[in-house]
Amino acid sequence: MTTKLTLSIDEKIINKAKRLSAQKGVSISKMVETYFTGMNEKEEINPLEIIRQEMKPHLKKIKIPENVNYKDIIRQGRYNDYLKKSASRTHIKKA
Repeated sequence: MTTKLTLSIDEKIINKAKRLSAQKGVSISKMVETYFTGMNEKEEINPLEIIRQEMKPHLKKIKIPENVNYKDIIRQGRYNDYLKKSASRTHIKKA
């Protein structure tokens, strides 16, 4: 069964796909279907790669310090969450 799928893709990519489609004489739908059919079941779309692609146009607008260690920030956040949960568990409710 064939079902329609709506995608949001950058206009430049769409134009490139249209040119490639015309050169190969294959519809864009068929090219997308072939791509996903050829993917190995173990191959997963990397969510970080999707985020990188989405953020790429905005990176020039955002100033991120170079010396930031994101692992330390995440670790500290998790530790703070742990402390909050521990404090709420050890708090004795009075009846």
